[in-house]
Amino acid sequence: MNKGLFFRKQRFLMISLGLIFGSAFLNAQTNFNWANVSSELTRKLDKSADKDYFEVLVLLKDQVDLDNLKTTELRSATSQKEIIPVLISSLQRKSEATQPALIDWMKTQAGVDIASINGFWITNAIFVRAKKSFLAALSQHPSIQWIESNQDAVIESTTRSNVAMPLIPKGREEGLTAIRAPFMWRLGYTGYGRKALIIDSGQDYLHPALRTQFGYNYGAQSQTYYATILGDLCEEHGTHVAGTVVGIDRVNRDTIGSAFNAQWIGAPSVSKKAGGDACDYKGGTYSTLSSFQWALNPDRNTKTTDDVPDVINNSWGRSSETASVSDCFTSERSAIAALDAAGVVVVFSNGNNGPASNTVSFPAGLTVGPV
Repeated sequence: MNKGLFFRKQRFLMISLGLIFGSAFLNAQTNFNWANVSSELTRKLDKSADKDYFEVLVLLKDQVDLDNLKTTELRSATSQKEIIPVLISSLQRKSEATQPALIDWMKTQAGVDIASINGFWITNAIFVRAKKSFLAALSQHPSIQWIESNQDAVIESTTRSNVAMPLIPKGREEGLTAIRAPFMWRLGYTGYGRKALIIDSGQDYLHPALRTQFGYNYGAQSQTYYATILGDLCEEHGTHVAGTVVGIDRVNRDTIGSAFNAQWIGAPSVSKKAGGDACDYKGGTYSTLSSFQWALNPDRNTKTTDDVPDVINNSWGRSSETASVSDCFTSERSAIAALDAAGVVVVFSNGNNGPASNTVSFPAGLTVGPV
């Protein structure tokens, strides 16, 4: 055989094999397991370029079985002081045992912002910023259950009125009468001895209806306000919400909140509504999970529970254009389940955009609204 012809055939064969294997590798990198990807993220990926980065939450398959935990290790627990240390220990052990291997693998892959990787323990989840090619490989990883976007939270826009609201000495808001709050007060349910965490756009802690109930009067800032700057405000919505929960002007005895004798603590972790002024918060699911995790152990001491809120109020939601009812197993729902196991009630507002149909936004599960 002619040597030149032989080498040309051999070269052609090598190129052909290279194209075949290269194509197979490319397909492996871009072939998603869509069953593990939220519909909202799927829509984003479909419209994106290969160079685009996405902020996502990755839920691992291996989660703490909370129902089993309640019937085993927590079976004899009778108080939060006994429940919370066991619960946190179980959650942290799970994340410590399962996340390092996945994180180490992430760090070896192309298209990953390594500095963005952050693990959570309140639910076994990892936050990461990465490109589509990596997310395709991640969706096929045997240790993961779900990948979802770091979705921005949507809050109601508020407008400051030029007309000052009059004080009502010894009075109360009309809404309190409508929900029969005075009847509960007469039974002794005024919020005394309880603590509410307000996850929202920040609160004006010097507001006359809020300042005396702020937990910072009785504890360190790190345990009462989950932000670097005390009173950090995105806009006024969070102050309004805190007033609805615990507000009272004690000088004039003007009652605004249904649990006016409770303390409040804050977590300014919600992005302002799209189209408004920019806020200096990361926002989205990442911040919500961070706030939930902080709430379960604000002072980082599992032997104390008086720092843990009794209830967490969330007057925000997700855009109905991006959220989907099919995205039922989310990181937030998993974290809420852990808080529920700890005896912390997580409440979402309902009806802010009503009364028309399809106006209840995600992820409202346990909701409070008009009947």
